[in-house]
Amino acid sequence: MSRSMDGVDSPLMSRSGDARVELQLAKRRRCGVLLLALVALGTAAAMVAVIVAGESDGDGPCYDDAGVTITCPEDLGVEFQIVESIPLGVDLPHNMTIADTFLELLGSAKESVNIACFYMTFTDGNVTDGAGPGIAVYDAIVAASKRGVQVRIVTTSPSDTFPQLDAKRLAADGHAEVRFLNFKEAIGVDGVLHTKVMVADNSSFYVGSANMDWRSLTQVKELGAYVRNSHELARQVDRGFQIMWLVAGDEKVPEPWPTYLKGQYSADNPLKIELNGTMSEAFISHAPPPLTPPGWTPDIDDIRRHMEAAEEFIHIEMMDYVPAVIYQTPSTYWPYIDDAIRAAAYRNVSIRMLIGYWEHSAPVQHQYLESLAVLPQVTVKYFEVPPYKVPLPYTRVAHDKWFVTDKGVFIGTSNWTGDYFENTCGMGLSLNNTRARDIMVGIHDRDWNSQYTHPMPPMAVAAAPAQRGRAT
Repeated sequence: MSRSMDGVDSPLMSRSGDARVELQLAKRRRCGVLLLALVALGTAAAMVAVIVAGESDGDGPCYDDAGVTITCPEDLGVEFQIVESIPLGVDLPHNMTIADTFLELLGSAKESVNIACFYMTFTDGNVTDGAGPGIAVYDAIVAASKRGVQVRIVTTSPSDTFPQLDAKRLAADGHAEVRFLNFKEAIGVDGVLHTKVMVADNSSFYVGSANMDWRSLTQVKELGAYVRNSHELARQVDRGFQIMWLVAGDEKVPEPWPTYLKGQYSADNPLKIELNGTMSEAFISHAPPPLTPPGWTPDIDDIRRHMEAAEEFIHIEMMDYVPAVIYQTPSTYWPYIDDAIRAAAYRNVSIRMLIGYWEHSAPVQHQYLESLAVLPQVTVKYFEVPPYKVPLPYTRVAHDKWFVTDKGVFIGTSNWTGDYFENTCGMGLSLNNTRARDIMVGIHDRDWNSQYTHPMPPMAVAAAPAQRGRAT
């Protein structure tokens, strides 16, 4: 069973591998560190939870959902926390669960909740297999609606694989307004909405690897960021939601983009926010290019920027790594992240890559990773989640999508194949706060040295053809 580690003043830390636990909220302070818990794991220290508070000096206009200029709320007591899903039966210290994050966002919302997701399947499982937290989240969406909270969901168009029954039921019952994004109609290519965000009251949000799926809460290893009380960052995440919402409604890309959807913060103009008593920089990146208005930093540009700035180390945790466009025929080479990794290695930056390995890993992935592992600065390992007591399709995998360097942190929603940056919706949180960096290093050390990690074998193991499965 997964476990949490008791830390000094840790009211937000989950104490059980079960996702539905009682939360005790810490009193929010205007500045300073509220929590930093460290646990020892072998010879490595694994940081398992952090909340930091501060203020921002954001500028520029604020807009409501109709694009009307409004007074910008002031950011006071901003809190940031890493949240995780650790699969049932996996014994790792962990942070606040993603399930509890969703429940807190939904339970605290007073006016609005906006959700962008690949698909929504909270209720199609058995409680005995870990579906309870998903059912609780679905019920929390309904409860929020009954309190008068406006709930909106934008997701990928229904298909045989993803019939979107939960989203349809919420819409039919009057608990959410739902739009489906059809990539073929909107931009002329096959693609999916792969973003995974939830925004409450335009002030608090989640972004990370977890799908809106009960499996992502109890049967898949996931990681995300939970930010409270930051209207500045939350409204940029919400602008990302509004991009998809608008395009899903019109089934076309607007020309030109409305002013209220243009990016306010970017790599060139990051939000300066006080965390831990020091000024930090943060912003949200977006993908793909056809759905990225002016002013936004594209996801791929931000990933490369972080790698180019690294001087000492890059620690990566990712489910899929293939420098190619693999979900289209013919497949084409896509070198942009691979080139950045190799360039960092040639600068003598130490690089560790922890890849989630399962039966659906693309066979060609192994060869690409082998070509990186021959570099003396690059070490590649696989993280394998052990089987559950009963077979559950598209589960038991490390689904992470993040990396940390000595300079900063990137927490995203995209796998690292070209498809996810060229024709798939995604978002990323970029942060240079040193405390956040240290916490991510601790989590990586925990995973890197765990019993579930092993060196990459010298020969590839046969696997099923690449496909966008339920856990992607």
